[in-house]
Amino acid sequence: MDILADPLRDSINPPPRYQLESDSEDEIGGGIYGSTKIPKPSSPSPPTAFKLDGHIDDLIGRPTVIGIGTAGSQFGRGLPALVDSQGASIEMGEYQIGTAYCISASQLYIHISSKIPSPVLWSLSRWLSNTFKPTRLAIIDVYPVPAYITPFSVSHLSPPIRYLGTSTPGLALSSNQPKRISSIEPFSPPNLLGTQTLSSALLPYTQVCLLSGNSSLKEEAVLMLLPWPRISVPAPKNLDEVTLHEGLTSPEHNIWSAEELAAIADAVGMQGVSFSSQERVSQRAKRANVARD
Repeated sequence: MDILADPLRDSINPPPRYQLESDSEDEIGGGIYGSTKIPKPSSPSPPTAFKLDGHIDDLIGRPTVIGIGTAGSQFGRGLPALVDSQGASIEMGEYQIGTAYCISASQLYIHISSKIPSPVLWSLSRWLSNTFKPTRLAIIDVYPVPAYITPFSVSHLSPPIRYLGTSTPGLALSSNQPKRISSIEPFSPPNLLGTQTLSSALLPYTQVCLLSGNSSLKEEAVLMLLPWPRISVPAPKNLDEVTLHEGLTSPEHNIWSAEELAAIADAVGMQGVSFSSQERVSQRAKRANVARD
């Protein structure tokens, strides 16, 4: 009787060794037993070093807005102070991944311009929090409209801005009130932020710090999400010249209208911004072109 073909044989455990004829296929490393080699543990990657190249004394302990990727680039062009300010560069190893700007005596704007490798998203979130010690935090990023689940029909050409915030017992509500603006809606379950960008780690890290009492924030943090017309490019595993700006559109592209950016500015409490000089021609056509790229 062929033991291996016996339908009554235990399908989970292999038959006893003595019931099988020994041949080259059944030796250790072959046949039904497979390989017994123990995989070598992967060597841990060296710790990632972040540094700030520039004056930092004026950048610590302020209300802070962090703009990520294309959303941060287009929003930042509406800040007059960025025109004359060189800012302090944020570096990861040998690459510049962002810039910190002192907008006014009471505001800080940080633009993270690069796609951050997924293994260092949490450590970068911790470094940003410990380095700048923001008293109020707002994050600007995007959400992929094609992947967003909603019980209502939403046009892909005019989707809403969405927001998500921390929730900490005993902490004052943020002075930024996106729910008061009709064009901004909550980022609701079952949708998830995923692991594509820095915001997917920065907001949860901020929530952990708030709950543990180890945070410089005086009120809740908020994440503002502009509609993005396509699925986001996954975060790279490593940072190099090829992946430095992978998935980011040209900084000259105006994907969102001046009204949308102004609504974001109002929601995050950013003052002294002007988007009237940005091109406002057919945002629907531009989103359609981006979705096709």
